Amino acid sequence: MAEKIKNRLHILTLVIKNRRDIPRVRSKAKHLGELCRMDRVDRVRLAVSASEMARYLLEHSGGGTVSFLLVCCSNTCTAMKDCAGIMLEFQGRHISREKDEGKKDGNEMPRLYTSPPIETRMPFAGIRKAMDSLKIISQGMREPVNVEMVKWGVRKSWKELAESNQFLKKKLFRDAEESFVANLRAKHEEVLKLLDELSLKNRELDRANSELMQLSNDLETLTHERTMSEIALKVADRIRNPATAIGGLALILLKKAPDDSGLREKLQAIFQEAKRLEKIVKDFDSLANVKNRAFEKMDLREVVSSVLDTLGPSFEQKNITPRIKMTEDPVTVLINPQTIKVALLHILRNAIEASSRDGIIEVTVWRRDGQPFISVKDFGPGVSSDVMEKLFRTSVTTKATGTGMGLITVKQIMDEHKGSIEINSGKEHGPGTEVILLFPVRWGE
Repeated sequence: MAEKIKNRLHILTLVIKNRRDIPRVRSKAKHLGELCRMDRVDRVRLAVSASEMARYLLEHSGGGTVSFLLVCCSNTCTAMKDCAGIMLEFQGRHISREKDEGKKDGNEMPRLYTSPPIETRMPFAGIRKAMDSLKIISQGMREPVNVEMVKWGVRKSWKELAESNQFLKKKLFRDAEESFVANLRAKHEEVLKLLDELSLKNRELDRANSELMQLSNDLETLTHERTMSEIALKVADRIRNPATAIGGLALILLKKAPDDSGLREKLQAIFQEAKRLEKIVKDFDSLANVKNRAFEKMDLREVVSSVLDTLGPSFEQKNITPRIKMTEDPVTVLINPQTIKVALLHILRNAIEASSRDGIIEVTVWRRDGQPFISVKDFGPGVSSDVMEKLFRTSVTTKATGTGMGLITVKQIMDEHKGSIEINSGKEHGPGTEVILLFPVRWGE
């Protein structure tokens, strides 16, 4: 059971100020368990733990409050999956004091604990067995005791719980001496927590947008550099042979020409200009060497993790779970990290768009017969045989707003890395599409 709480809903806050409140806390906990269709045994454990904790607060902290909340550890909570539960949050009233401590100047003087740790003084052994989760937020050393406990096993989906929120509150408020101020404060704190979470998500979104913008700029720069490089290399290739032929013939004629002949000066000029053309060709060829300077040895696992972090908001938007499988050993290869990130970004975006909501995308970084590779597999509709035949040869897309240049760019990037790309899709490969980026074991391959 994953206990990372993703949703919470405040129902009720009770004030604990005298012994009559202890059975009230117990009955409310039991009643909430019944309304949420919790098993009888779980309801009893929840109720007993609630009363024991309430008794402890009354005896050692002068009372306090207990808040009843519904919680969920999944964004897609469904009934009968034990992903929803009941949380009880206990807040002490005062810092615990020694019983024999008197007053000073008419005022009680709170002292820090001098007795054994909190776990040995409160009924934690029984509560830990009865509850599924127990978290001590504050032990009362410098502020009142604050404890959270959770019991999973609510037999309702989160949607059903949210829809019955007002009904549950109405049922629990009946015949109870609740503190409306405490409940209002709890609501206020709940709103503040939501604002904090929203602010955090906005910061994460801004960071992801910034990285995506940087990757987009890198892609534009990459495209520009590749276009200029290809043009330069094509021009150089067309100039190289004529320039070499002209220079060679001019040199032959120059050796045969008389020293005092006017023709010799003209042949000398032709030969020098041919040499200049050859130098220009060498300058064009150096562009390929400049491009290779951006390559460095990196661990493919780090590159993949960085791109997955960047696309985190996109995964959350469709509630897609990335299932990551990486070898424990480093997968170090010679790459241009920015261009590989651009290639991975495009492949993962395609996988996200092809996946249904609440789907899964498998990302693997491993070695195949010693050869490093990155695999991205979705479980979408797959690629038709007609489209498969056109991949990497022409601009092809299945998107209304697509250009079809994405996979061609990915192939060019892999060609630069002396690697290759494989796409497996169809009945013989199972559901969805798998894209594999294969890297050479040694650069010389």
